[in-house]
Amino acid sequence: MATAGLPDHIRDDVRSAMFLAVAEGRLNPGAAASRVREFIAAHNRQYSKYVPHGGGVMQSLDQQVYDDGPMRLVDTVAHGLWD
Repeated sequence: MATAGLPDHIRDDVRSAMFLAVAEGRLNPGAAASRVREFIAAHNRQYSKYVPHGGGVMQSLDQQVYDDGPMRLVDTVAHGLWD
């Protein structure tokens, strides 16, 4: 019931994190409704749509770079991805 009002794209992740916290003894099931915001915030930190260091919006590495060619964004990565 604590996650019933959440959007579909985060509900399952938050619910799983809460079940894990109950199993580990970090969350009392009776307090789930009052602590759901903590788990939503943790989810948003982990799956932010913004790039953490440098701003901007995170882009898929599989997206096409130019309209007239097959180059993908991953083809332009010079360093840092596999370091």
